[in-house]
Amino acid sequence: MALDKATLKAKLKAIDPSDGDVVDKMVDAIDEYIKGATVTVAAGIPVSTAGSAAAQTGTTTSPGTGTIS
Repeated sequence: MALDKATLKAKLKAIDPSDGDVVDKMVDAIDEYIKGATVTVAAGIPVSTAGSAAAQTGTTTSPGTGTIS
């Protein structure tokens, strides 16, 4: 899911200071916003594999670059 600034803005504006701790409510709204991000990593990151064709395991061998949206 893409980051949704409008929803974050609405949640921050809706915080009522008389209902309790404003900071906790802001942190919750920002946490939800960040965790709603989509991270896309480009194909082509080199990997090293081991095992049979049916049961391979592997790890990346170089850093990749991701895009947050």
